Amino acid sequence: RRSERDLPECEVTYEACNLVHKRLWFLPITERFCRCSRGIDCPLNYEEGFPANSQHTSNRGQLKFCEDLNENFESCNKEGPALEVLQERVEENESEGGSPNHLTRTSLFCKCPWPNQFVLNKTTSVGPRSKIFIYVCDELPRCNTGQTCGYVRRDTYEVYYTCSCPFDHLCTFQDPFTPSTDEVQKLGLLHFHGESTVAICTKK
Repeated sequence: RRSERDLPECEVTYEACNLVHKRLWFLPITERFCRCSRGIDCPLNYEEGFPANSQHTSNRGQLKFCEDLNENFESCNKEGPALEVLQERVEENESEGGSPNHLTRTSLFCKCPWPNQFVLNKTTSVGPRSKIFIYVCDELPRCNTGQTCGYVRRDTYEVYYTCSCPFDHLCTFQDPFTPSTDEVQKLGLLHFHGESTVAICTKK
């Protein structure tokens, strides 16, 4: 979408307005989802630490919100839904530039403490053009040296962790970059696009 005016207005208080990816060596990439009301600007930059208006999705990815996730915004538990993604396909004659597109709305129901992970729990079709993806927030299981610990996006080199490595280890990948996109699609990682490769628990 070309400008702020082209974006739909955010419908609920804790609907993500942007998703910011902090890239290695390059400027961040920002995926824009919706426009904040009352003239509020949606944050465009990745912020270190745990900013009040953000929710981590990976080691260098943050959902951004129009308002801070205040103290009354509860932490997630395993039983209830943590986040919902509504994805609607926009037909060619409806999308800008005449090409197929998707309208994405991401609503957060609770704060998922980092480095917990969002796990796809349920997918529901809503008519011929829309799907709803429900995620729960879960702790990372433990993994051992040499095991797969996450997936790395080729365009941003951010890691989506799937388990926690032992002390004195790194969750990293080895060159050359070997695509593993099929595995990622099966897992349904949150807002994960493009080519990926596996990350391995590697002793420092």
